[in-house]
Amino acid sequence: MFSTHYHMLLDDFKNKPGVASYHMSYVANEEQDSITFLYKFVKGECPLSFGMNVARMAGIPRSILDRAKFKSSEFSANL
Repeated sequence: MFSTHYHMLLDDFKNKPGVASYHMSYVANEEQDSITFLYKFVKGECPLSFGMNVARMAGIPRSILDRAKFKSSEFSANL
């Protein structure tokens, strides 16, 4: 099974036999708000979510990305 952005699955399957977590290795540049995926699977949970970066790489318009970033920060502030 492959999933992305479903972090609740990590807890549900953490101790299940035959199930392991992997993530795509990456290099992040926080100053430029960019990410480079290295096409190498690394065992373990990915410590961050890169959905906004992937959306930008896919060509989603900047106005939508800005709104999504605002809504995400709003959501995080309410946790």
